[in-house]
Amino acid sequence: MGGAPVTGDRALPPFSAPPDTSALAPRAAACRVLTWLAAHELAAIVALTPLVLAAPRAALLALWIVPALWLLRTRHPLVQRGGLDAPLLCLLLLLPLPLFAVTDWSFALPKLVILLLGAALLRAVRDGLTDIHAWRWAARAFVAALAAVALLGLVATDWTSGKLLPLEGIYAHLPRLEGLALPRTSRGGIHPNEIAGTLALLLPLAVAVTLSHQGFSLGRLALAAATVLGFGVLVLTQSRMGYLGVLGGLFVLLVGWIATRGGRWGVGVATLAALLATGGIWLVANRLLLAAAAVGGGSLETPGSRLELWDRAFLMLRDYPFTGVGPGQFSAALHAHYTTTQVVAGVWVAHSHNLILQIVVEHGIPVAIAWFVLLLSVVVHLFQVVRRGDREARTIAIGCMGGLAALHLYGIGDAISLGAKPAILLWAMLGFAEAQYRLHQTQRQGSTMSAPAYGPPVAHQVGWSDVSGRVQWRGESGPV
Repeated sequence: MGGAPVTGDRALPPFSAPPDTSALAPRAAACRVLTWLAAHELAAIVALTPLVLAAPRAALLALWIVPALWLLRTRHPLVQRGGLDAPLLCLLLLLPLPLFAVTDWSFALPKLVILLLGAALLRAVRDGLTDIHAWRWAARAFVAALAAVALLGLVATDWTSGKLLPLEGIYAHLPRLEGLALPRTSRGGIHPNEIAGTLALLLPLAVAVTLSHQGFSLGRLALAAATVLGFGVLVLTQSRMGYLGVLGGLFVLLVGWIATRGGRWGVGVATLAALLATGGIWLVANRLLLAAAAVGGGSLETPGSRLELWDRAFLMLRDYPFTGVGPGQFSAALHAHYTTTQVVAGVWVAHSHNLILQIVVEHGIPVAIAWFVLLLSVVVHLFQVVRRGDREARTIAIGCMGGLAALHLYGIGDAISLGAKPAILLWAMLGFAEAQYRLHQTQRQGSTMSAPAYGPPVAHQVGWSDVSGRVQWRGESGPV
């Protein structure tokens, strides 16, 4: 008889084949990959960075993985109280506003992709540096980045002759990277001011990392060599704003070093040094402006052309207060809607030659407010580390503050926009500074012992645990 078999008083269910799960295999594999990437977010974002810098349009598809990583992470909530998540989330939510003003997506899309990568890198660096040893290696990585930028500058820069120093003989003997043809450049290379701005951001931190390395070793020698190389290439750029920025960043480093080592007397001496430094920087800026006035008319290097660009940028801000002109749209908007007398018509103008003004003009007032709240939060956290941290933490925190100060002094007469390729290092530095602040906070809350500053191993182990969504320090004594 047909139907289900009967055993005693209970009928057995009819036989059925197991369900076919072959269609679910790709989805399960994708979930496993995403879960692994979420656990190794920093490595994933760092691996993605070269792709984005080389081909930002193609990398736009790859960046869709970043929100998935944030949602899959369970160690930290998406938005944490008292950190950078709130202003960063506001910035990302407001980012569609400047896109409404975009007229040429061939310029806007690369800027947008790099800005999104920068935001992802900030979170990845902040959350990935979960112990003091990883943080130290990250500090050395910034010095390695300085050396890489300096070496790239040596072989890929369009050097400018007859500007401040007679360096033509040196330029003639420098190697040149063959086949380099960057768009919208005079000779296919990188503008020296862009190299100078990147070096200005990194040099104060590199000096601080070198000074914090105790004792004499090959490691400290390598750090010092990379720093000296960075200073050498900075001199070759002949960038007035680069010189001014690095000078100001080093003064911040010096004043911070004096203030944290002399008690009340140190604070007084540091205040006096800061006043003298301000006067010195003003005198240097005056001399640099006089040197700039000697440059021929029609050049973007003259004070007249800079003042005109600032004036037109304020007009753009008046016309587009909420959306800005859009990322990468400054030159198109300048020549399409505004007249210039100092700037030759049709010449590509990448930015307004002022960092703060460029951020507001490109992205609008709401996005700019979110950015500066983010930046101010980092500076406040660095001040807390300087006030209460140990010697190593204070030195490197002052180095970060010096780098940010150098970039903004450089930004008085030049700019690196938030979506420019060198800005990746700025986003990474913000994440590094926030990771240092978290380490400092957890040490204050629960640590009784700390790892040595580049010294021999000591009789304890350092680890991290995640309790109730909050990272806590764990130190355990034991024999070496």
